[in-house]
Amino acid sequence: MPELNALDDLIKDLDYEPTNEQIDQLYEIFEKHFIQDGVIVEGRRLEIYRTKSKLPIVRDLPESFAHVVTREGGVGRRYFDPARANKIHWLKPILIHSSDDRIHVFNRTHDKTGALQYFFWFKEKEFVVILRNFHKDHFLVTAYCVDLRTEQQFTNWYRAGKCNKKPHIVCGARNLGHCD
Repeated sequence: MPELNALDDLIKDLDYEPTNEQIDQLYEIFEKHFIQDGVIVEGRRLEIYRTKSKLPIVRDLPESFAHVVTREGGVGRRYFDPARANKIHWLKPILIHSSDDRIHVFNRTHDKTGALQYFFWFKEKEFVVILRNFHKDHFLVTAYCVDLRTEQQFTNWYRAGKCNKKPHIVCGARNLGHCD
């Protein structure tokens, strides 16, 4: 598992129209981290939304994966986002190392659903991972790059919803001896 200091972009030439091989490479990491090895949050496996995406670029892959590599483009459409996709291998290290002081953890209820969401904001790298508490399980919702507008919003939310006790998160494969 890469340390927080070693997080860099994954694919040098990733563009708004990735190749099938690049999508496969991104999905391989997602699958290893969240389906094969897993992540344990407060003693329970972190779930992903396994509904198959209908987005052409990631058709038939899990919806959680689609949300990590695409962004909203208005009117209910999503578009491939190379900046966030290129950081897919950051999600698990940010979660696993969430006790690090550089990871700002806070929670707040989702405006539309009222479900409690946990934000794992790596401010130094301008990136956030979001989990949602749903039916007593934690689900990976999304992750994305934080821009200046969002940074101010997160600063306010962090002050209001800072977690005094950060959630206990470990690699699900650690007991099997192959966490990376």
